[in-house]
Amino acid sequence: LSVAHTTPRSFLDRWRAVGMSELAHSRVAVVLLAGGPEQGAEEPSVALGFGQRQALACADIGLPSHKSIFQILCERIKRLGHLCGRSVAGMDAHRTMQKVAMLMAQKGLAVESDKMKADGLDIKIPLYVMVNSENEMQVMQFFKEGDNFGLDDGSIMFVVQENTPLVDANGRIRLQSKSSIWRQPEGCGSVFRAL
Repeated sequence: LSVAHTTPRSFLDRWRAVGMSELAHSRVAVVLLAGGPEQGAEEPSVALGFGQRQALACADIGLPSHKSIFQILCERIKRLGHLCGRSVAGMDAHRTMQKVAMLMAQKGLAVESDKMKADGLDIKIPLYVMVNSENEMQVMQFFKEGDNFGLDDGSIMFVVQENTPLVDANGRIRLQSKSSIWRQPEGCGSVFRAL
C-alpha cells in the first residue's frame, strides 16, 4: 500500500495507466455488496411505513440531486468506462500518430497533430451487485425502473448471497417459529463464494 501524497507522480501515472488498461480489457470488474441483512436492522434499510422496507442504496438519501447510492455509483462507473476508452484510444492513437508522422516525414509532408485525436472507445465495465433473497426483486426492479442508470443490461449481473442459520451467544440455533430455523444473509464474506 502507498499514500498518494507521498508517492512520486510517475508511479501514480503508471498505476492509473495499468488500472485503465485492465478495466478497458475487462480483466477486472466492480463488485457492489448490497445484500446486507434487512430484517431487524435499521441501518441497511429505510422504513417506508406499513412494515415495508427499502434497501438504503435505493433510497433518496437527501442529496440535492435526489439520487440514490446505486444511481451515483452507476453514473461513476459509466464515466470511468468513458475515461478508460479515451485513455486506451489515446494510447492507440498515439502509437498510430507516431507511425503516420514517421511515414509523412519520410515523404516530406507536415503533420498537423491537433487534427489527429481519438474520440475514445465505449468501454463496458462489468458490475456485479450482490443482493440478498429479501431485497433481490426490489433492487432488480429499481435498476429496471432507472434504466440501469446508464449502464447496459449485459454489463450488470445480480448475485444472490446465501442465507445462514442464526445462533445465539451460547451457539444454539435460533428458531423463527416452532418449525423453522431463523436464517439471515451470510454477509460480505459470501461474495467470494457467490461470484
